[in-house]
Amino acid sequence: MSDVSHPVQPALSDAPRRTCGRPPVLGECERRERILDAADIALQTYGYQNTSMDRIAQCSCMSKKTLYQMFDSKQVLFETLLKERLLVTELHGLTLLGDTVEEQLIYGVSCFADTLLEEKRVNLMRVIITEVSRQPEIGAFVRELFASSSKPHPLRKWLKDFSDQGKIRLDNLDDDTDILFGMTVGTIFLCELTHCRPSKTPTEKKAFISSAVRIFLRGLNTL
Repeated sequence: MSDVSHPVQPALSDAPRRTCGRPPVLGECERRERILDAADIALQTYGYQNTSMDRIAQCSCMSKKTLYQMFDSKQVLFETLLKERLLVTELHGLTLLGDTVEEQLIYGVSCFADTLLEEKRVNLMRVIITEVSRQPEIGAFVRELFASSSKPHPLRKWLKDFSDQGKIRLDNLDDDTDILFGMTVGTIFLCELTHCRPSKTPTEKKAFISSAVRIFLRGLNTL
């Protein structure tokens, strides 16, 4: 696949135009996010095998040296991309609003759904599904990513917090997390991935999540 038919750099249409003189100074967090965005675009354009650190550097308008200062290798870079974009790490510190467990969990799951269903994450998951069949190392990493209970999945964290506070009784934290995800966000996410059903409106999505959370909590025999 040639650079002529699939140019990477124009994909960052919101990137500042490079001019003569010293480039603008970016903070470390901004540089990091720009590199992850570039890796995401390159992955979707070329696939994992044909994406190089050179291409990611070009797309991010940064030097390859800068990339290696922040990520030891291409594999580490893409592992970080998957962890942060698919596990929705920005929700780990979310304050759950509401007076009851049900209200708080509906709020948290709704925020989780809104974040996970962002176009960039849906597109990334579509690419990952394709790449898993082509690259065994990606398949192995994705399996480990979602199977390991040590990963701070937001739904798992919230259920554990409620359990530790004595507000719900769990049979198995990992299984219950999977069940809650499948009943709520997983169902909506699958429809977005496959277009098997029309996308839900915000009102329909909120009603669906609220109903599913109520059913889930009744199954747990909330204290």
